Amino acid sequence: MDRLDLMDSAEFKPTLRSFDEKKPLLSHWTLNLLSLFWFANQLEWTALLVILIPHQVTHLSTNETKGQTLSTILFFGSFLSCLTFPIFGALSDSSELSILRRWGKRKPFVAIGAVGSTIGLLGLGVAGQESLPVFLGFFLITRFFGDLAAAPYSGVIPDLVPPAQYGTASGWIGVHSLLGSLFGGLFGFTLRLGIFYNYLLICLFVLVGSSLSVLFLPDIETKKDDDDEFLHYSSLSNSIDEEKAPSILKSNGTWDDCHQKISLFGSPFRYRNFQWIFFTRFLMVLGGSLFQQFLQYYFRDVVSSPFHFFFGVTLQTAEEATSVFVTAVLFSAVPLTLLAGIYADHSAQDTKTKTSTDPLMKKKKIVCAAGVLQGIAGFLVLLFPSASAMALIGLVWGMGYGSFASVDWALATAILPSKSSAARDLGVWHLASTIPQMGSAAVAGPVVDYFQQLGHESANKNLGYIIVYGLGTILFCLASCLVFMIQPDSTMVETKDRQLKPMQNDEFTSDQSE
Repeated sequence: MDRLDLMDSAEFKPTLRSFDEKKPLLSHWTLNLLSLFWFANQLEWTALLVILIPHQVTHLSTNETKGQTLSTILFFGSFLSCLTFPIFGALSDSSELSILRRWGKRKPFVAIGAVGSTIGLLGLGVAGQESLPVFLGFFLITRFFGDLAAAPYSGVIPDLVPPAQYGTASGWIGVHSLLGSLFGGLFGFTLRLGIFYNYLLICLFVLVGSSLSVLFLPDIETKKDDDDEFLHYSSLSNSIDEEKAPSILKSNGTWDDCHQKISLFGSPFRYRNFQWIFFTRFLMVLGGSLFQQFLQYYFRDVVSSPFHFFFGVTLQTAEEATSVFVTAVLFSAVPLTLLAGIYADHSAQDTKTKTSTDPLMKKKKIVCAAGVLQGIAGFLVLLFPSASAMALIGLVWGMGYGSFASVDWALATAILPSKSSAARDLGVWHLASTIPQMGSAAVAGPVVDYFQQLGHESANKNLGYIIVYGLGTILFCLASCLVFMIQPDSTMVETKDRQLKPMQNDEFTSDQSE
């Protein structure tokens, strides 16, 4: 029997989730509280990836190999996240973990993740200062438990927020994320306190932020929707046996059962919109990773100390100069983030009363503008390698970064194939962040080291950065174009409840052949 016939049968008929679920509108205060987690999360990872880890790598390796050493550490961290993020998201969606369910759908993961992250951070501050293998081990512990908290919490917005407020909720997430990045970027000024005290301070923020998130997060219904899970699985095969359908997702301990459950992670890619939004974010994050990963080294190798900024401010270390750049980025990013998110929601509501057939157009235009602005900023970095110019470029970069942060979550949440597996699907979507970080870490570090050495021989001291940053600029511009490939009517049909319509097999095949 054809899978669509089976889904329409009386014996086994899945209920398609409506995008207009009857959820109450939430106040800005509530959305603000729900976003507190992302402040602590971004503070932690900005401080680690931009300030502390690059700083410690300079002491764990030589000047000629620091780029490759940093890339190796980040590669293993990103590789681990590629595995853990979608798995932890799927576990929090599942109702099978009865031991944890008594405390809620997302809360136990956040609490355990915060405690584990604290252990990893303290290890980085104490035992990871002299040995690279030990440092890498504690970094992976931090990444593992960080994903254990972040992946399940990614499903909170689809759980609680009505579709009409996706843009506003995404804006609040962006504001807290950017504020967290701002405070994390300021750790360049606190290095004088000592590495251990910096990690201790990060632990404090992680524990407080996670505790407040657990405290304010309401209980979420944990009812398992086998029909919805079956809808995902059925999209992976051309046909299915009707007699096996009701039990296809029940665990029986066999290899086939395990394979079926693992296959569910690929189900979002059966939807054309998900493919395009994944690839757009992939390019945007890859471009940003190429710049962020070597920002501190760019100040050290190209701009050079002392760093003269405006108003007579002079700094001596690359870590402090990096903090100034991050501050400039976020100074312009934070106000744009919330405003653009609210604007996107109002624009989407306006399209319902007009002739527009694309309620996501405003969000796509914001993403396009974000990519163009970041691409321009990346190009200017190569043209004007001075401390004062970098501060001004940071303001331009922040306008693009803030615009992207404002609608990133909203656009992804709006095209999710299913609400009951939101954390799992957002975990898969998160791979568009971790895979490019892994790729940039594996390739960019050796490239920078090699061409920097080659450039010094030819009196071009920033040749490695020209190649890597030039590629990042191209990726930003490419992402700005591809976002318009997202077309809501290709996977959704406008009905009374605006229900989700799965892609036909022949449509998917034709897409792949293109």
